[in-house]
Amino acid sequence: MTNIIIKTIDYLNSVANTNYSPDFPSTKDAINNLINIGYGYEDFVCVIDKKWSDWKGTEYEQYIRPETLFGKKFENYLNEQPRIAKSGFGKLANAVSQAKRTTWKLDNK
Repeated sequence: MTNIIIKTIDYLNSVANTNYSPDFPSTKDAINNLINIGYGYEDFVCVIDKKWSDWKGTEYEQYIRPETLFGKKFENYLNEQPRIAKSGFGKLANAVSQAKRTTWKLDNK
């Protein structure tokens, strides 16, 4: 078993407060398949962080598991843009971002 698998599952367990085993055959196979096509530890951490941020405290939190994160949708998860939280601060940040993209012209009348 590679050190990347152990580090990845340790990281997942620390973030999600779970107890997945890096020795579980389907977990090893899924991560090894991704390693074989060029993905690395930083990619796995990125997906864990994105999905934890998106799914923590929702009905989808149950899917923070190796089978889901390192499966068929891994590349999609990796390439998702980070989402801004729907809190008051998130809404404000979104509004500021939109305002920065707008070209404002003042009427000189």
